[in-house]
Amino acid sequence: MSANPNPRWSLIVSAGDGPQEVRAFVAKLAEVVAEAAQTAGLTLLNTRIEGDPTRPRSVTFTLAGDAPTALGGWCGTHLLIHSARGPRARRRWFAGVSLSPAPPPTRRRSFAPRR
Repeated sequence: MSANPNPRWSLIVSAGDGPQEVRAFVAKLAEVVAEAAQTAGLTLLNTRIEGDPTRPRSVTFTLAGDAPTALGGWCGTHLLIHSARGPRARRRWFAGVSLSPAPPPTRRRSFAPRR
């Protein structure tokens, strides 16, 4: 069995149910990771944004190429320190970046009614 020469990967940048501050951070982090992917020669096949595009809950990229080598350093937890809420309010939030094999593309079927 030969290895797939152009594997597909899902890269997810997410803040879960985080507040607006960390969601804006997810948008910026997703931009930076997408630029790193393109610079590394990966092909961006699809982008899915969950929520407001300027403050998404998560961004999922479908990539083709050697994503683990190119983007492995981006995977993990990223810390945002933001003190906009005042001196006694929470200032630290976290966003995660994960990479996994993409599911195979689904085939569209047309179902004819039975007679």
